Amino acid sequence: MKTLSVILLTIAFVLESALTTLPLVLLVLLAIMSLYKNNFVFIMAFVFGILFDLITLKTVGATSIFFVSFIFLILLYQSKFEITTNIFIIVASFLGSFCFLIINGITSNLILESITSTFLGLLIFIFIKYFFLP
Repeated sequence: MKTLSVILLTIAFVLESALTTLPLVLLVLLAIMSLYKNNFVFIMAFVFGILFDLITLKTVGATSIFFVSFIFLILLYQSKFEITTNIFIIVASFLGSFCFLIINGITSNLILESITSTFLGLLIFIFIKYFFLP
């Protein structure tokens, strides 16, 4: 589980830092946390947030605070909602992507990028759920 998570996060990190403004790391973190519900995801969110800030020359720690806070909110809603459903992933990925893009100052095509992130988040969730869960 940990190896798969690190590999998926590394691929998302490289793609996000080099090619796109879509929050791919956030989407992978969301899918991993909703399926595995392991505290190791907090450490990965912190580390990949720091790496993302260092690579993109932003304030170090801002992205990791957002990632850890977002993952914490997901776990808070675990008792009220079923967080392993497609509907929850759609709503959480849209809201998370929307907030991440606003915080990073990306305001052009904000809704379109959030909707695209929602579909990608759902695809990542389905991919991990059907191919890597026992």
